[in-house]
Amino acid sequence: MNYSNLSRRGVLQLATVTATGMALAACSPTVSQPGDEGGAGQPSEAPLEIRVSAWGDVPDKNINDRTAAALLEAHSNLRMIPEFYPGAYYDKVQVNFAGGTAPDLVYMEGYQWQPYVDVVVPLDDYIDRDDQNIAWPDVANYQNLTTWRGKTYLSIVDTGPIVMFYNKTLFDQAEVPYPTEGWTFNDFTSMIPSLAHEKDGFKYYGFTQNRGYVWWISWLRMEGKLEFDSITEPTKAMWTQEEIIDALQATIYDPIVAEHAPSPAVIEGGGVSLATDRVALTLQGPWYLPQCKGPQAAKEEGVAFD
Repeated sequence: MNYSNLSRRGVLQLATVTATGMALAACSPTVSQPGDEGGAGQPSEAPLEIRVSAWGDVPDKNINDRTAAALLEAHSNLRMIPEFYPGAYYDKVQVNFAGGTAPDLVYMEGYQWQPYVDVVVPLDDYIDRDDQNIAWPDVANYQNLTTWRGKTYLSIVDTGPIVMFYNKTLFDQAEVPYPTEGWTFNDFTSMIPSLAHEKDGFKYYGFTQNRGYVWWISWLRMEGKLEFDSITEPTKAMWTQEEIIDALQATIYDPIVAEHAPSPAVIEGGGVSLATDRVALTLQGPWYLPQCKGPQAAKEEGVAFD
């Protein structure tokens, strides 16, 4: 993505997209080599079992269980077996690789799989064999997230645009107008103190920023600066640029110090989020929707959000 023309006025219109997908484990016993006869697509007496790792969250479990059922209905010779890893997901992935017990397909985020490149299988020969290049769009962000040094390792499963959610109840409670199209970074930072307040012994926060570098990228690059000298395989850190320091100061440090945003300790204590009517603004993706409305919502009645 080209950030050279991005300004503070346009930053809140930027959706950072994270791609997640499946990497084929090198120890997989189920892979047919290009040119082989038979293989995973051929019928057999017993279904071919394909072990697939997945996050341990409730929405991910539902999605993978339904996918497994749909696959078996469409292909009676294939049985997908989801393995759910709650808690420290990548710790479990590392243990499996080290112990030679990795599943056939490993679910990974597009910016997290690269350290495992020596223990997963390049997909290029299979893509060419089955003429499936259409599944890997010729888009810089996709290329950066699925390839490493000219080889393709990740097959995209889903993408998640990270956007700003706002809680209407807390805006109404604080008598602050809802965000409108074209709002600016300065509008956003000015809202945060006005939205933080106390009521009936509870503290309500204006904004919460997820911990993790990928969540900060829109802020870091909004003035056209990069925090490293290259998007892929950087060799020099450039975090001390004034624009980047200002961005981190405004979105992370200052709100927490002023108690306009919950500290990491408060968040880890549980119960403080936009989905529980305690935070007015937060960056999230489509995976957050079930926490806001529906049978898996953090509050039984859900929350009023946009």
